[in-house]
Amino acid sequence: MPDNGLTECDSSTLLIQSNIKSKLKNELEPTIQIPLLSVESTSSAVSRSNSSASNESNLRVQAHEQHEEETKPLLNDFLRRNKTSELSLALIDSSNGGLPQSLESSERGSKRHIISDVLKYLETLTTPKQRHYIKIAVLSVIGIVSALAIIYLPETHSIRQTFCVSKELSHRISLADFYNKDIRVKLSGPFLPEHSLSENSTKNLSASVCAKNFNENCFKHYNFYINTSSNTSDNYREEEFVIHVERSNSSSPWYMIFRSNSVDHYALSIDLLELVDWANYQVYAAAFILVFLYSLIISEIIHRTIAACLAATMGIATLALCNEGPSIVEVVEWVDWETLMLLFGMMVLVAIFAESGFFDYAAVLAYRAAQGKQWRLITLLSVFAGVISAFLDNVTTILLMSPVTIKLCEVLNMEAKWVLIAEVIMSNIGGTATAIGDPPNVLIVSNKGVQNQGVDFLEFTRHLSIGSSFCMIFGMIAIRLLYRNKDLFHNEDPEIRQLKKELHMWKKTAKRIGSVSREENSVKEMLFQYIRKLEDHIHKKMRTTSKKRQSDWKSNLESLEQRYVIRDKILLMQSGSVLVVVVLLFFTQSSKYVNTELGWIAFLGALVLLILADVEDMEEVLHKVEWSTLMFFAALFVLMEALTKLGLIHFIGDQTENIIAMIPESYRFLMALIIILWVSALASSFIDNIPFTSAMIPIIIQLGQSPHLHMKPLLWSLAYGACLGGNGTLIGASANVVCAGVAEQKGYKITFCEFFKVGFPVMLSTVFIAMIYLLICHIVLQWGID
Repeated sequence: MPDNGLTECDSSTLLIQSNIKSKLKNELEPTIQIPLLSVESTSSAVSRSNSSASNESNLRVQAHEQHEEETKPLLNDFLRRNKTSELSLALIDSSNGGLPQSLESSERGSKRHIISDVLKYLETLTTPKQRHYIKIAVLSVIGIVSALAIIYLPETHSIRQTFCVSKELSHRISLADFYNKDIRVKLSGPFLPEHSLSENSTKNLSASVCAKNFNENCFKHYNFYINTSSNTSDNYREEEFVIHVERSNSSSPWYMIFRSNSVDHYALSIDLLELVDWANYQVYAAAFILVFLYSLIISEIIHRTIAACLAATMGIATLALCNEGPSIVEVVEWVDWETLMLLFGMMVLVAIFAESGFFDYAAVLAYRAAQGKQWRLITLLSVFAGVISAFLDNVTTILLMSPVTIKLCEVLNMEAKWVLIAEVIMSNIGGTATAIGDPPNVLIVSNKGVQNQGVDFLEFTRHLSIGSSFCMIFGMIAIRLLYRNKDLFHNEDPEIRQLKKELHMWKKTAKRIGSVSREENSVKEMLFQYIRKLEDHIHKKMRTTSKKRQSDWKSNLESLEQRYVIRDKILLMQSGSVLVVVVLLFFTQSSKYVNTELGWIAFLGALVLLILADVEDMEEVLHKVEWSTLMFFAALFVLMEALTKLGLIHFIGDQTENIIAMIPESYRFLMALIIILWVSALASSFIDNIPFTSAMIPIIIQLGQSPHLHMKPLLWSLAYGACLGGNGTLIGASANVVCAGVAEQKGYKITFCEFFKVGFPVMLSTVFIAMIYLLICHIVLQWGID
């Protein structure tokens, strides 16, 4: 009997199959076995149906009869696809005369797609179950190898010493244990940065470091300049360099000598670490780990939290292989606990606040303000998020606005994820405007070297707020263009979607009930009966209910106002009062009267609200906390610190500095603005912008000392790039991850690719606008140029 897949093939398809058979038989048989067997089996089946098969084909069919039954589903799919498959046309030699002229011309246009077709076909060689096992095996091997490296390789064994130096007191360290080795030296002390040096600095106060043999012949000098105005640990700086110790003969021991030409005593701290042979390649290992993390997140092979934990483990294991394995205490110190406390506290506040019905009521108010027009509503929410983010932390803004947005989209039957993406993008743009709007801005303004150049809150805000306003306008235009072909409304009736959510909840509940006792079985059976009735009800609804979009927004508003009201006014007053105080403290946190961090403010506010609301069911409140998001951030903090220690962040900064230094002086300032802006934006799209900004600030301060460069415009360029670049990917900014976590908890999954398709084009357009703004202000108008 001919295969069912063959009944759908026309004569042209049979001709293609015959040519594929001969081509695969002659050229591809040694390398691709399954396609050969499938095509041979197909050809044999065709021959039997037409009574014209050759003896060779019949022998092949008999030899592979058992395998034919197993490959028949794969064969049918292969034949259906090859009715018009570009892979078939690419494999056939047009010179064999067997193809029609039309197919011959199609072959030439199809070759550029052959790789993607081959990859798609190779996916059919494994079943989903096999791919599942392959995924588990590969990730398990990576995890086990990383775990073994962490367990069996020792932690960092470096030589640490603290000592004093003066004109009359020197210090000597033996290098006998480091012969024929590279040594990384970290020296900490009250050193002046290079931009603070003066001619008098080199005359009186200097500390020189050199490695000497027994005859005191110095082969390397390192000079540092001491800060005489302050000798406290708060003003200590760390200098790092690498030396290579060679041993010519056993009678020549090597030392490091520390001296000062100052009569005062200065405390120094040194850390000596032996580097492994492949330490020069650790930057590439760090880049591989970062690419591996993004591959897992983009492909959604595993949840992004597990992917971040695995990548962080790989980073720690790589440090251990480099003889820099951190202790558990160091790893815990890498986590930004202030950010985690801020997230946890705000999540608890929002969870309790939501019980009052405020978010439902706020959604109705927003609908009234927008007068039922979807784009007016999206613009209103997005611009409001951007303006608030200029004065409040982005994460806090998104945590407060996401529940309102989701509820509003639910009552209006709109697709919530696209509105949330627009909202968080505008929030990141708005945070660029002020010195407290985004963490990179805070790092820039709080840096001592930047402050010494006269940069304060007002000057920073004056320069960046204007450009950020233009970016918000063009960013909103870009979002409108990207959404022009998107249907922002659901195709299903809101009631049906609500019933489906309820059905999903009951199914999860039924699965959690055990089957040990008779009572449990009875309850489980009752739940399944209800589930079946609910499914039937949904099917009937779907048959009788069509897609509805009410055009009369006033009548729709009246219906919404009746359904969504404040449910608990006492809880609203309690939670509203606490939230107002918390937000006010956020605004005044940078003043001298508030001596605590944002994380403590949010945590203490949550604690006070738990007491005032007299919460009895603590499990319900904790269930609404997005623990996977908190865990993702913790793993990401560890990973970024590991990548920093592996040198990836500093490598990007150093390469940027080298490129700028190679540009002719007449164009150096112009190109420096552009390079710093775009490098910062692209880097911040894929790595955390906080460590990147920390690494770039000293480089920009150093570049600013050049007579042809100006530090302040370069700082504005860094701020624009680091903040706007966070819109590039889903994990480019903390607010993006928080928004995705809130949406996922509410049943709306935002994938990496969905965010990338909107965020990356908006990022490119806003960075381009920022570049035009910087060039006009600082190149054409010479604003802020001393």
